[in-house]
Parts: sequence; structure tokens; C-alpha cells
Amino acid sequence: MSKRIDKIDRVLRKTIRKMDLESKLEGYRIWTLWDEIVGEQIAGRAQPDRLRNRILFIRVSSSTWIQQLQILKPTLLEKIHQIVKGGAIKDIRFSLGEVTRSSKPSPRPETENRPKTTGLPGEIEPHLQQVRDEELRSLMRNIMLKQAGELMARDED
Repeated sequence: MSKRIDKIDRVLRKTIRKMDLESKLEGYRIWTLWDEIVGEQIAGRAQPDRLRNRILFIRVSSSTWIQQLQILKPTLLEKIHQIVKGGAIKDIRFSLGEVTRSSKPSPRPETENRPKTTGLPGEIEPHLQQVRDEELRSLMRNIMLKQAGELMARDED
């Protein structure tokens, strides 16, 4: 069983590289690093919402804060590029919405703020659906998620 998982792991790593998913997975690190990048004051009023086509969409609690963040956008992008490598995020867009954070930031974002596993990244799930064996599909999904977690944790150490 261990050799089978090792082979699947190699195939998945190769597939992730071939599909250029490494940079996309790198971009999702923003959810775990947001508080560190922007600080407590901004993190209490703005949070990552989604990542599409290397554009990070940020949900902001008020239009006043959107204006402030527009002014800070070049600085935020510079900080993001220092931490999240590989050009995974090329732009930031802000939109008004509910920010569901407690007033005291947690060391890691709440689960609902993280990308959903079916969208981590979105291209993975359609490929997994092509695997007919349910057990193998589940193993592959777990390995892909583990790989994504390793990429996200790589710079945290």
C-alpha cells in the first residue's frame, strides 16, 4: 500500500507541475498569512474572499476602508509579493461585504475563510472526477490536499 501511495504521490506532483498549479496553490497561502501581511487593524476590516486568475479579491467592511486600501494597494501588493512567491497574485480588487472575523485575530483564519477543498484549485476536482474508482479518487484528493498544505507550510517553518 505504501509503494502505491508513493507512486500516486509522484504522479500527482508531476501533474501539479505540468498543470502549473504550484503557483496557484502558492497564492492560496494568503489565507494563512493575511494577518501577518496587513496587521490587526486592517485584518479586522478586510479579508481575502477569493483568488481568480491571479487576482486576489478582498472583502471589506466599509466603503471608507475600501478607499483607504486603494491608497495602500501598492504597499499591500509589495508585501504580498515578498511573502507569496512566484507571481501567484498580480493584482488586488476590493469589494464591500461582511467581514466575519472576531475583533481579536486568530493565528490562522477560520475554516470558512479558506478556499474550499473542491476549489483548491478549481482545476483539480474535474480531473479527479475522471477517476472511476472511489477509493483511488479519495486517495488522490487527500494527496493533492496534502501537497497543497506542504506548499502552504513551506515558508511558515
